[in-house]
Amino acid sequence: MSEEKEIIEQTPAEEVAEETQAQPEEVATEKTAEETVPEVKKEKKKAAPVEVPKKKNSKLAIILVIALAVVAIAAVVLAFVLPKDGNKGGEGIVTSFGEEVHLGDEEGFGTSAITDIANYAVLEASPDDVAMNTVVGRDKEGEYFLTNGELQIMYWMEYYEFMQSYGSYASLFGLDSTLPLNSQPSIDTGKTWEQMFLDTALQKYAEIRALYREAVASGYTLDEETKATVEDILDPAGDFAKEAQSLGYLDTDDYVGGSFGKGANARDYYNYVLTYYTAMNYYQDVIHANAEAAVTDADVEAYYDENAATYAEENVMKVNDINIRHILIQPTEKDENGEFTEAAWAEAEKKADEIYALWQANPTEDYFADLAAEHTADGNGADGGLYTGVATGQMVTEFNDWCFAEGRAKGDHGIVKTQFGYHIMYFSGVAETRAWFDRAKSDLLDATTKKEIDALREKYPVEYNYKNMKLYDIIANLVVDEATEAE
Repeated sequence: MSEEKEIIEQTPAEEVAEETQAQPEEVATEKTAEETVPEVKKEKKKAAPVEVPKKKNSKLAIILVIALAVVAIAAVVLAFVLPKDGNKGGEGIVTSFGEEVHLGDEEGFGTSAITDIANYAVLEASPDDVAMNTVVGRDKEGEYFLTNGELQIMYWMEYYEFMQSYGSYASLFGLDSTLPLNSQPSIDTGKTWEQMFLDTALQKYAEIRALYREAVASGYTLDEETKATVEDILDPAGDFAKEAQSLGYLDTDDYVGGSFGKGANARDYYNYVLTYYTAMNYYQDVIHANAEAAVTDADVEAYYDENAATYAEENVMKVNDINIRHILIQPTEKDENGEFTEAAWAEAEKKADEIYALWQANPTEDYFADLAAEHTADGNGADGGLYTGVATGQMVTEFNDWCFAEGRAKGDHGIVKTQFGYHIMYFSGVAETRAWFDRAKSDLLDATTKKEIDALREKYPVEYNYKNMKLYDIIANLVVDEATEAE
């Protein structure tokens, strides 16, 4: 056995770089299609699945509620300004779902850009409005898809996903949830928040649409359970309808409208869910499954080696994980600056040395575990101070370096100092798990499937018509309501 005593001026065992409430440094404006729909939960009250309290000068509150075990119905209750003519018909234009819709400005397909329109918002809307039944998407072959009613679901889902992820930290990106999204510049240079969320939603949908069309072309069908869940949305006596009624809604149209804005109804939701689940189940069952079946261990190792420099920067090293026990002895007193006093440090060091010497009189792992259970200030005392399957980079740098030092062997021990105290260390051995392999395999599969999805997007290109797009503005309506209340 080797004996060491090292001074480490850092945080203790568990990785501290990942604080759950830490300020995020950057936000990706595009995500893969498989990240589009979160789960949601039920709330027995007469309110939209996302309820917004209308209080004077209050921040927009996002409270996610689960309505289905399959897809998130997440939205805030607000409004759009839209002419209502009650005419749902549509100039003979039929979508891929067989529904007659309005064509609107046909010249905008494939020729308009998202930044051409400074404001997509309207303050009143209905599923029967011409605008909500105007088509905004077209395949290059000329088949129309995606009405503004369906667009509401995608757009607001994007907004709520962002708010759910960052909560109050959204303001650090310059997003004020009490102001209309089209009045604020976003983190995507040159776009407002409205344009950014819309662009991200449409890019995701282009991917979903390509997967959906390939699934249909290949004869892929949903499994019976998923198919039943999708069809239930349109069943007036189904679980979705019962859910709507139990929450105080008139029907499923009212439920969807109360969740994603007045321009969307149950048929819009059905079209979105059918497309999404067909696309994503096809991706999982066929594209990803085939890629995983084809990859070998040698492929994974070669991929790691090709990207070794990048992995090294992230401290993902090509070694097995390890098992480590430690006993943390913390100082007990702090000065007026919140720092441990010298006397407290000296006392903690003395105690650590005494426990270390006590263990050395009976240097077994079992006895170390007993001492850890009795003395450690860490939260794993009941486990004998044991951490299993620790990967490189999982712990803070200096602690990590002790664990993964060259030649480290079972039974090695020592004392490590961090800013939190002294750690009596016992190396329990090398684990069978390999985090580096799992990470490289996941990255390789992502790269492989991304190429296939990119190829499908080229095979099934889409054109959007931004001139036809209208978005029921939940946030702007909330601002109007609060201003009215203040009068």
